[in-house]
Amino acid sequence: MDLNQKFDVQSVTCYHYTTPELAMKKCTRCHRRLPTSSFNFKDKASDKLQSACRDCQNQLSKEHYTKNKAAYFDKNKRNHKKIRQWYRDYKTRLSCVRCGESHPACIQFHHKDKTNKEADVANTVTRAFGWGIERIKREISKCEVLCANCHCKEHWNDFKTKTQRSTS
Repeated sequence: MDLNQKFDVQSVTCYHYTTPELAMKKCTRCHRRLPTSSFNFKDKASDKLQSACRDCQNQLSKEHYTKNKAAYFDKNKRNHKKIRQWYRDYKTRLSCVRCGESHPACIQFHHKDKTNKEADVANTVTRAFGWGIERIKREISKCEVLCANCHCKEHWNDFKTKTQRSTS
């Protein structure tokens, strides 16, 4: 084990015990010398680390969010509005696979396999889950399109089957 082996991390020369995990780096914010494992990657492909340690970076992130809270809120509101509009438009092109009803207000999504279900599609849109359109589309792909009436009948059949099993 060579104690004097040099290891260069983001232009800071460090000495370590032959493994990069023990390399040290100085935080530009708190000025502490810490192991490189205390720093997040800035660019993992080129092994570049952030100049501030994780603790300082977390503090910076909190400060930035606090200063820009209104902008983040507005951005989220715009995105949510865009997703709701996409959802309304998307439902106008669909019809119930059982009866053919096509009014967008009646269209619902029924999960074919409940074990694959991450969330109710309508909830991902109306309750601002933070899901993007692509993720909502992936959830929709697990569903069959039903009108509200056929969807209620489907769940009535599920309920009826469960009731029959419990009374037998």
